[in-house]
Amino acid sequence: MKTAGFYYLSNGKTINVIVNPVSGFFHEYEANDGGYNSPVAATFGTGSFAKISESHARKLELDARKVRLGEK
Repeated sequence: MKTAGFYYLSNGKTINVIVNPVSGFFHEYEANDGGYNSPVAATFGTGSFAKISESHARKLELDARKVRLGEK
């Protein structure tokens, strides 16, 4: 399964999320240009970042952590 990219809005900032459900990789960072980061998307092969809620991002973060720890 490929790495996926998402973004959410928090306190007027756009926060990008990169996650891989197989490896458990999860990383989030503030967008420099107010939108998703095209060069980062191209590097990770994620395509366009889909908009999600901040609570959804927290759930993705938790699920990624479980994968890294070998939990189901």
